[in-house]
Amino acid sequence: MKKKWTVLSLLVIFLIYSFGVMSIKTYASFKNGYPDKDIEVKPSGLARGKQTIKVKVTGKANPRPKTIWTQGDFKIWQATSEKYGRVETNTYSSKLDALPLKLPSDKFVKDEINTKNYVPDSLQDKPTGNKFKRDHVTDIEIDDIKYNTIDETYSIKPGSKPAYKKGSLLVTIETRTGTDSVDPDDVADYQWEKKTPYGTRQDGDPKYQVEYYTPLEIDYSGYVTETKEIRVREDMQLQLNDVKSLVAEIRTKAYDQEEFGNWINVSKRADQIEWSSNKQNVVYVEPKTGQIVAKNIGTAVITAKWKNSEKAHITFMKM
Repeated sequence: MKKKWTVLSLLVIFLIYSFGVMSIKTYASFKNGYPDKDIEVKPSGLARGKQTIKVKVTGKANPRPKTIWTQGDFKIWQATSEKYGRVETNTYSSKLDALPLKLPSDKFVKDEINTKNYVPDSLQDKPTGNKFKRDHVTDIEIDDIKYNTIDETYSIKPGSKPAYKKGSLLVTIETRTGTDSVDPDDVADYQWEKKTPYGTRQDGDPKYQVEYYTPLEIDYSGYVTETKEIRVREDMQLQLNDVKSLVAEIRTKAYDQEEFGNWINVSKRADQIEWSSNKQNVVYVEPKTGQIVAKNIGTAVITAKWKNSEKAHITFMKM
């Protein structure tokens, strides 16, 4: 008697319950687990073959940009901004003790700085604390920035903050520096960081450049992206009573990789995978191993639900 054939359509599905951690090597960049917030999965729900995880990461920096005052041939000092032009002030004291005179209370040096180089070497997700190299973080921007005047190297307008536009790393600062008093210990009211002679004035006294550092506190954020793919044995035909084992594999392109890593076989990980058939009377599947047996003529859909932690999180669909 001629044997009859059963057509079996294979469908592998990974379901999202909530976000969690995968501990196998493919997910080494999240060695502390996936965060439970600031994470986006696209496409959400059931996805055919590929899915992307996008995680927000943050970092802090405490840069010290500087205002440089340059003394001219006479008593005038200049601080120059490429964007906002020049600010002038007179000289406090003389000869070797010469310093730029403190600006009046309504006058400030305005400058635009690019904070790109201040982004920390690594940023991390919260609350898991996975760290990621800055070079592989995308869409870096400023979340918040403020002046830090605790060292009294400069002053600001009361209540003011550095100005910036969302999505830009350019920041505008307005600071007040200079000196109009020096205490007996030779400490100025706004303490300068560096004083360098660079020439001689017409009256024979040295000319100086004086640097005032302006500490800031910057909160940055950006994103790291991880892409996952699933593959499984294609649709097959089975004869009645045939027995076969299904193979489901995943691979990952980590946030710092241009190419995908190796395929990982998850088919036999009984604690991570659960196989099922929508028609057990047509094709029976062993829930933990993926072994199938053709029972009757017909078509069945085999589903594999896979997770690698108590909180399954990634959705895949393979037709």
